[in-house]
Amino acid sequence: MIRILKTIFPKKRPSIEPEPFPGFPVPVSKLSAFAYREEHFIIALKDRTIIHHQCIEHVAFYNWLVEHKVRDISKDVLKRPVVKHQ
Repeated sequence: MIRILKTIFPKKRPSIEPEPFPGFPVPVSKLSAFAYREEHFIIALKDRTIIHHQCIEHVAFYNWLVEHKVRDISKDVLKRPVVKHQ
């Protein structure tokens, strides 16, 4: 006789989208990688779209991307930026 035990898996908690960066309309969950040069960002989305973004607070935006684990490919594409981390 074979008994099938019912496995109970915990319910998945809904993922909470992090706060968006002010003035940047794309949610971080859609970002794949970025390159940075002189206040100008080239950003690859997960759907393979490439967007360009410029902002006054480029250091804060750079740190926001890194904090949310978006891949920095600047060293592969462009000369590594000089960014002062706060």
